[in-house]
Amino acid sequence: MYRMEDDRTMTFVCQEISSVMFQKLYEQKKCSRFCDLTLYVNNKIIKAHRNVLACSSPYFDSILKQHKIVREQLTVNCLDADIFDMIVNYMYTGQISIEHSTVEELLKLADYFIMTKLIEYCIEFLGTKLSLYNCLFTYNLTQSFKLKQLGNLVENWILTHLNEVCDGTEILNLSLNELQDFLRNKVASLLI
Repeated sequence: MYRMEDDRTMTFVCQEISSVMFQKLYEQKKCSRFCDLTLYVNNKIIKAHRNVLACSSPYFDSILKQHKIVREQLTVNCLDADIFDMIVNYMYTGQISIEHSTVEELLKLADYFIMTKLIEYCIEFLGTKLSLYNCLFTYNLTQSFKLKQLGNLVENWILTHLNEVCDGTEILNLSLNELQDFLRNKVASLLI
């Protein structure tokens, strides 16, 4: 593709270059080639390119700006090294598979690393997969991460299915405080 600037100049634009570049960087990452960053997550070592992490996360951009060392080593505090590895791979590929078993940790890390698009994907997953078996879990996540819009959706869903929710087993997983908070919020919203 090109565009004419004037009678003497044509500017050529390769639309595929960024996707090809990230694909090559991901291939390099998989074989630890040209990686200039070693991440220690629990007992797992993850090699990466500092530029990719800095471009994908304001958190990493800030951390890596503070260190002028060419070969970097960072320890990442994370409960699940495999989920952190998923996030690093997402930084290279733009693809991630979210499941009920991973969404909470993904959301925590995406929030911590200030990755807004990944947070949006987690919210979309939670809203789409809402059911009797996870509605209260999802409600608690909306409260923990201040996800107001999703929280309103979940609250309305629970109110619509309140009898089934109360008869279900998930309500047994709530602490007394969580149950009281939920009921207090519901009563307050009904009175308004």
